[in-house]
Amino acid sequence: MIEFQKRCLPLAQFLIILGSESKFKGPESYDENIFAELPDKDKNPALYKLVVKHMIHGPCGVLNPANSCMQTGSGKNRYPCSFSEETIER
Repeated sequence: MIEFQKRCLPLAQFLIILGSESKFKGPESYDENIFAELPDKDKNPALYKLVVKHMIHGPCGVLNPANSCMQTGSGKNRYPCSFSEETIER
């Protein structure tokens, strides 16, 4: 699946399963194996700055109604969405 992030940059997210023993069994498996972290701001400030500038969405909603995701007034692509404490499988 290709989606378009901030500034219309394409982003592909995919998962390759090599064998049945590698298959995820549910949301808990996702949380154990898939995660994202910001680069260390002190160890790699240039990379940190690029990630924050180009890969983090927001603010939107009432904090920034002029943001591109708010073109329809209520947010396209279901933005802003509330934070979820747990992974949900759809």
